[in-house]
Amino acid sequence: MRQHFFSKSRKRILNIKINFFFLLIVFSTICLKMEGAVITGGTLFRMDTIHEIRLTFSEKGYWDTLENRYNRFHEIDTLDRFMTMAEIKIDGVSFDSIGVKLKGNYTYSISTKKKPMKIDMNAFVKGKRYEGLRAINLSNEFPDPSMLRNTVAYKILRDAGLIVPRSSFAKVFVNDVYWGLYSVIEQIDKSYLSMHFKDSEGELIKGVASSLFWLPDDTLSFWRNFEIKNKNAPVTWSRLIAFAEKVNTTSADVFYDSLSGEFDFDSYLPVFAADIIFNNWDSYFFGQNYYLYRDSTESRYHFLAWDYNNSLNTKTDKEDFQILSGGSNSYLLKLPLPGKILNNKKLKS
Repeated sequence: MRQHFFSKSRKRILNIKINFFFLLIVFSTICLKMEGAVITGGTLFRMDTIHEIRLTFSEKGYWDTLENRYNRFHEIDTLDRFMTMAEIKIDGVSFDSIGVKLKGNYTYSISTKKKPMKIDMNAFVKGKRYEGLRAINLSNEFPDPSMLRNTVAYKILRDAGLIVPRSSFAKVFVNDVYWGLYSVIEQIDKSYLSMHFKDSEGELIKGVASSLFWLPDDTLSFWRNFEIKNKNAPVTWSRLIAFAEKVNTTSADVFYDSLSGEFDFDSYLPVFAADIIFNNWDSYFFGQNYYLYRDSTESRYHFLAWDYNNSLNTKTDKEDFQILSGGSNSYLLKLPLPGKILNNKKLKS
């Protein structure tokens, strides 16, 4: 009886050891795979080096083509249209048949050829990626002489727990001519969304000229003031208009309770505070440089901040500029989101 007991015990111990070593092998294999996995943009957005990007155009009049296409189509921000073909070499790794276009508004007005550019790996050969990235932005950071405002602002927002683009720096050459130092800014697209949301196929909307204003029977202004990046379908527009209507017509005292199921307030409140602290007037406050992303798994809009090259600064070309020159009476605080938030006790606190 005693021998049988010890025999069963030894078998149990042996099974435990076998299961333990099996789990250890599985765990080690997973860890090795994780260590070997390439993080999307993991090398390109390292900040401990200055990267090198070389663009080579075979077309003789490539610069005239880039400028002409910008002048005709820059307000149409579709990635894979109106691109000029080039070869790109990033830190020694070459890709041919990629797309380049000039971008920006105020940043484009710089008097030199150091214009901001968008690179689309996918423009001419579908499925092409660099470290999992379809597109990147080369920002000249004009009018920021430090070239640090985007990077510092994004770092602060990231440390506050927000989803914001990564950035790094690169020396850029065009047809072997040094074009200057640029910031490399992550593109908000499907690759970006897949890193941060369960669903990367939701509705991505860019605000270009509206702080979510809404008027009865008004749909035309939405077509002018927003760009649908993903899921450009009638239902996307109707949901956006219905959301804007609710933002504008819901009373402040029930604003959080009524909209928390449709809007992720935690994605906007830190941006609201930061934009005031950073003096970031070129933002939602002026109806631009922000995205809304509706994740279909949650059926909620998330606020995504974008473009901080005009932040952390109180100077314009002509005079000092304070974002809240009117203090608590500033009209900026009466815009649809800020106005309702500051008059809702829970959100204000």
